[in-house]
Amino acid sequence: MADSEINAVEFKELLSSSSTPDGTHGLFKFKTEQGDFTIALPNSQLPKIMAALSDVSSKNARVQTGNQRQVMAFPCNIWDFAQGANDTVNMTFRMPGGMEMTFQLGKKQVPLMKDALTAAESGQPVIPAFGQIG
Repeated sequence: MADSEINAVEFKELLSSSSTPDGTHGLFKFKTEQGDFTIALPNSQLPKIMAALSDVSSKNARVQTGNQRQVMAFPCNIWDFAQGANDTVNMTFRMPGGMEMTFQLGKKQVPLMKDALTAAESGQPVIPAFGQIG
């Protein structure tokens, strides 16, 4: 870590991840200079951690490249769209190695997404379509 003012334990490598037998916590084992270290995160905190990791990854990419539009993009090798609850579509994306994330999109947003995908496929600028689920 570059900033010597930060008081933190640097996790050198993620060694493994699993769940507690009762399914209430995620267990994450890291390698540190002080030895292996396991943290237990309650399920209620996992979505917050996932969002924070994504945000920090993109911020770090912007700092490292100097490009303020840089994002951390994950490769996707399998995707699936399925009917969701309450007039939504569930979009599931799986990355190599097994990481899988599912997002919900309101059915009214589907035509906007189709337009954006068509524009991206043809090399045209894509105008973000931000909308509410529903």
